[in-house]
Amino acid sequence: MQPNQAGAAGGALLGMLCGLAFVLVIGSLVGGVILRASVSTYNSLVGQKRGSSSKRKKTGSRRNSTSDVPEPEFSHAMGIVLVTTIANWIAGFLIGMVMGLGGAAIDADPRSVRIYASLFSLPVGFLVLSG
Repeated sequence: MQPNQAGAAGGALLGMLCGLAFVLVIGSLVGGVILRASVSTYNSLVGQKRGSSSKRKKTGSRRNSTSDVPEPEFSHAMGIVLVTTIANWIAGFLIGMVMGLGGAAIDADPRSVRIYASLFSLPVGFLVLSG
């Protein structure tokens, strides 16, 4: 490899890593906002349902509900989203690697292997995100 090609490859790799870091930070910010909003919405809906009971009217507080979900701080919500995203990427990568190697071993069509890998990684991704 010539020196100018090595510099171009290093610059492309650096640009790709910077882009990945940018996507992770922005994705975590947006995901944290969505997570906090969804928890808040759930808690307000549960409070409205429970608010109609006579027991709830006596206490006057929605915070006593046992079905309330604790709302995470913004930094914790970002961390939850970041960890689940990285775990989902790792699981998808491993599934793609195993399916790709298996498809290459039996000389399968690469397009169908990618489709099967995507179909298999969808329920696994749901399990990763729920766990």
